[in-house]
Amino acid sequence: MVKGVAIATILFLLSLNFNFFDGDYVKETYMVEMRDGIKLATDVYLPGDGSGSYPVVLIRTPYNKNGTSEELVKAFVSRGYALVVQDLRGTHASEGIFRAFLDDGWNECQDGNDTVQWILSQEWCNGKIAVWGGSAMGIAGYMLAGSCNVTCMLIAIAASNMYKHAVYPGGEFRIDAEEWLKEQEAEYMVRIFEEHYNYDDFWRQLDLSTRYNHVGTPIYHIGGWYDIFAEGTMDTFLGLQDKGNQKLLMGPWTHGEFLTTQQGDLIYPINSLLDVYGETTGWLDYWMKGEETGIMKEKIRFYMMGECSTKQGYKAKSGAGNEWWVCNEWPPFIVEPTKLYLHENGLLNYDMPYAEEPDSFLYDPSNPVPTIGGRNLVLPSGPMKQNEIEEREDVLVYTSLPLEKPVTIAGKVIAHLWISSSAKDTDFSVRLCDVYPDGNSYIIAHGILMARHRISFEREDFLEGGIYELNISIGNTAIIFDKGHRIRIDITSSNYPAFERNPNTGDAFRKNDSYVVAENTIYHDAEHPSYILLPVLNEFKIEPEDGIFIAGKKVMNAKTLVIIGKINFEVRANCSKAIFYLDGEKKYEDYDEPFIWQFDEFAIGFHKIKVEIYSKDGKMVGREKEIIIFNI
Repeated sequence: MVKGVAIATILFLLSLNFNFFDGDYVKETYMVEMRDGIKLATDVYLPGDGSGSYPVVLIRTPYNKNGTSEELVKAFVSRGYALVVQDLRGTHASEGIFRAFLDDGWNECQDGNDTVQWILSQEWCNGKIAVWGGSAMGIAGYMLAGSCNVTCMLIAIAASNMYKHAVYPGGEFRIDAEEWLKEQEAEYMVRIFEEHYNYDDFWRQLDLSTRYNHVGTPIYHIGGWYDIFAEGTMDTFLGLQDKGNQKLLMGPWTHGEFLTTQQGDLIYPINSLLDVYGETTGWLDYWMKGEETGIMKEKIRFYMMGECSTKQGYKAKSGAGNEWWVCNEWPPFIVEPTKLYLHENGLLNYDMPYAEEPDSFLYDPSNPVPTIGGRNLVLPSGPMKQNEIEEREDVLVYTSLPLEKPVTIAGKVIAHLWISSSAKDTDFSVRLCDVYPDGNSYIIAHGILMARHRISFEREDFLEGGIYELNISIGNTAIIFDKGHRIRIDITSSNYPAFERNPNTGDAFRKNDSYVVAENTIYHDAEHPSYILLPVLNEFKIEPEDGIFIAGKKVMNAKTLVIIGKINFEVRANCSKAIFYLDGEKKYEDYDEPFIWQFDEFAIGFHKIKVEIYSKDGKMVGREKEIIIFNI
């Protein structure tokens, strides 16, 4: 795992020469006293000679403030921001004991709040403070948001509910959390987490959702569809979006891998890279300096994934997907929840099952299904090939026929399963996969649920031999399953070592002295219809989608859209209005079907068009396409 404040630098890096940033600064180090007398090591970087009053960017980190790079400092001070970097309690030069963010929120100790108050009391602070950071620094930021308000925050790839998003998603223990604590030399916290395997008052101290009514800070939430904390990013934005000052950006990234096109086994186009510097300065300058940067014109921006070239040698043939979309609510208003039913013989389709026999497998905790990709922290992550584990006898595989047309989804995917088990307790793990035309199956999203927590994470309801209904969250995603691809669901009872193995005994967490082999069954008949609920988008086409056009006539196929001369863009969607943009500038608005923009703009080279469609009540979803234009 990438460590240190180097993570902060990575979050900031672009493919540019950082010699661009130029700015003198002065640095002072303080031991800032918290309310309980513990002192935290804090570096302060002031622009120029430090004689002014500045807006302040605060980074609180467990990764050693001394690792702050010169480039990161200059990126802020060159724009007139003071930078404050602090070691969290019990880490590196700070006093005390690191307790995995318990002291960073709204509890007896409130280190984030105390640090903010100290900054506000300094003459070099002009009263405006932004909190910035990702991963552990982002978690510390979310905890701070529950204790006091600041001018704004930019939080990336972070959890805001430590039970749900980090330690016990689905009620099962996330071993990534344990490994991370060991790296921080805080293994003592693992024992505490083990004692609280149900959601209780301990976890409410680390759950920002219990404090949403106290949060007034504008927050820019940035996450990745393949990030371990993807649901943390989504949940926090959705929980705060009614404040009117929140923004969400979700891309096709694993944890912190914003600047590479390869994610897992898939290779995305270059448009998948994130301009973190541009997003950061646009957000900070808007809220801290009052500049109109355009950052708030889009409430939600997300990457609609599509077919990719693969590490296994497949070459992408389609231009569908792999583009940026926008909307003003999640999921987008054109989503229609659609059920894909499980059937015998491993079939997945839209037909309701009738008289079918169930499928069973033996889950042996001593031989768990291995983790291969997915949303991980310390393990290899991302959309990785699943074919090897799909050959195991303890993995049930349900696959659609090759798609006759693309299926586009955006929103939360839920597995609704009817199950039984010979054990008192067991897990059910579900993977959503995209099967390419060459037969390779790539994991897109996954979820797990401990059966004892099927009703509530605050209590345990053990299995007693009957048939039970489970709803397993597979998480939010956005992807086009392209024509010729197949949609696949893998069901098993383990995903190790990402998650701890359920011993099937019903014992308290890690209190078992043996394992039990469980016979686990999935039902799919008229009385027990198991299905996957997909957030399928209704038609939203911009024609032409791709190809080379001269004077409005297609002369050649191409994955990219190339325009020479005039052309008509037509939108096919169920909407009341369409707005057309070129390079961010509004060009045309149409209220009548067919929605057509007669394009005759002077332009040469690479450009972006965006089309937004609206419902009658103002709900919006838009697509952004990169095109090549030769119009003179």
